[in-house]
Amino acid sequence: MRPVKFISALLFSGFVAMASAQTIEPSGISFKVSGSPDFPILDTGAGSILEYDLSADRIDFRLGATGSYDNPFFCFDFSSPDSAAVTLNATDANGHAVMDAVGLASELSYNLADTISFSPSSSVQCFFQDNAEQNPKFGLFGELADNQSTETVDEGSLFSDTFAAFPELNIQYPSLQINSGESLSFGDVAVSPGDVIDYKLVIENTGNAAADELAFQEVFPEYRTVNDLPESHFTAALSEGIWRCVPSGNAVCPGTAVENPEIPGTTEGFGYLRFEPGSLELPAGTSSLTFTITRQVMIGSEGSINLFAGAVDGSGSIAKNAAAKETLSILEDPASMAFVQQPTDSVLNEPINPAVTIELLDDSGARLDVDSSTSLDLYLWTSDENSANRIRNGVTPENGLYTFDNIVIETAGEYFLRAEVEGLTDVDSQTFIVD
Repeated sequence: MRPVKFISALLFSGFVAMASAQTIEPSGISFKVSGSPDFPILDTGAGSILEYDLSADRIDFRLGATGSYDNPFFCFDFSSPDSAAVTLNATDANGHAVMDAVGLASELSYNLADTISFSPSSSVQCFFQDNAEQNPKFGLFGELADNQSTETVDEGSLFSDTFAAFPELNIQYPSLQINSGESLSFGDVAVSPGDVIDYKLVIENTGNAAADELAFQEVFPEYRTVNDLPESHFTAALSEGIWRCVPSGNAVCPGTAVENPEIPGTTEGFGYLRFEPGSLELPAGTSSLTFTITRQVMIGSEGSINLFAGAVDGSGSIAKNAAAKETLSILEDPASMAFVQQPTDSVLNEPINPAVTIELLDDSGARLDVDSSTSLDLYLWTSDENSANRIRNGVTPENGLYTFDNIVIETAGEYFLRAEVEGLTDVDSQTFIVD
């Protein structure tokens, strides 16, 4: 069966659907690579689910899940695009390329009911996550990279290969900053809708050979701003963002050179990261590219945001590869706040003791036990409410708790404290006396 006949079969068997709504939704047809989970083929509402370009011998489609971004997929082809009779070209729900001119070693196979699949040739490398319910593995063909090191042979051995040299790849998300704050580790913090995050993504070669056929991509849920409103196919998403790359060990960054950088070779770019085979190189020794990526958390995000990155140096089953994934938990919007430690009567010009504390609460009245960028202003009011003075401005909580350990009042009287957080009802403390 020729590929053209395959497309004709689709046309007559209902694989091509029309939709009037300008939305992206699962078409009911799934796609898979050998060994991968099923990935829904998405209906964009623009016409055919699969588009076949007769002049270029290419099949274009969009695939992946919507809603929660937890089903990553992307492929690279290390052969020449001209060597394949037909190529697959796919974007995900974000519109990011995840297959660019991936050649077919053989014809597509399909189940007329609901599935299209293909077995990739040895020149194709695909990253996805396996089907495990607990702790699924993300990596090359769904497996964590073993990064097997080359075994050394004793000098006294009859046979030895002194010329063996291999790259050793590593990818990691080492740190992030929230709203230009201190450097933090993934897993230790949660982010709030509207936060601007700067996170690092590092790809490194510590082997004794250059990674000179390197392909590399990061995938994540994205939103766009349309008419000043965020739009996304995901419940939690990041903006398209900008990035800056800093090289080390004679590596060369992609992108546009930065004028007068602190570190020579620094470059910058915009949008998502995808670099086709051979467009990056990490020299032998210890060389690396450190990407600092700036994106904003979509207003209205709920749940969590998953980030995935994968790199592979060449084709074949022994090609060195590495993968990384991290999760950003979205802080639930607080529903209310309450004083935990009320202010007590105190001595003039002495700190109120014990320290006053206020907690953020969720809808059920439980403390939101995470760090947050939710800022609080604290006011000192006279008990007759004739006079007020803001004594703390823009305080953020630690583990859901605001602590005020140095409140000193210089005028005797009867007072109460009022806490204000944007979007929440103000809360007043009990009255207390200073004398």
